[in-house]
Amino acid sequence: MAVVGLVTSPLMGEIADRAAHEMLDEDRVAVVLTDAAGALESQSLRTPGAEGDDLRAALERVRGVFAAYDQEGALPPVETANALRSVIESGSTSPAVEDARALLGPAENYGGLISFRYVVPLSGFLIVVFGLLYIRQRRAGGYRAERLP
Repeated sequence: MAVVGLVTSPLMGEIADRAAHEMLDEDRVAVVLTDAAGALESQSLRTPGAEGDDLRAALERVRGVFAAYDQEGALPPVETANALRSVIESGSTSPAVEDARALLGPAENYGGLISFRYVVPLSGFLIVVFGLLYIRQRRAGGYRAERLP
């Protein structure tokens, strides 16, 4: 059970993020995030309370992606996907939300498919290991009930 939670899930997430980022068109992402930043900034100024906080948090994530892009010259993989997710979940009424959804949805689907391709062979390995344990147990006479003293 620990293998699933401690190894497989993080591994699948890392593979999915990397593959999804490869599917994203950097130019389109930059345009969508630029549009989203403008819309989020204007809407966050007019929206008080928790809704405004969501808009400002999404705006900060978008700005973080642009800052990383300015430093590294490329979009950061995980931060870009998280910024797009924040734009989608921000509650903004901007068309940039639908544009972000149109970019991120297919990329995440592709990333999920690729992660399963890498992790499924692990289940084959486990079938072999447990199959060998089963055969060894059967050769030793199988299961026998024993009384404890």
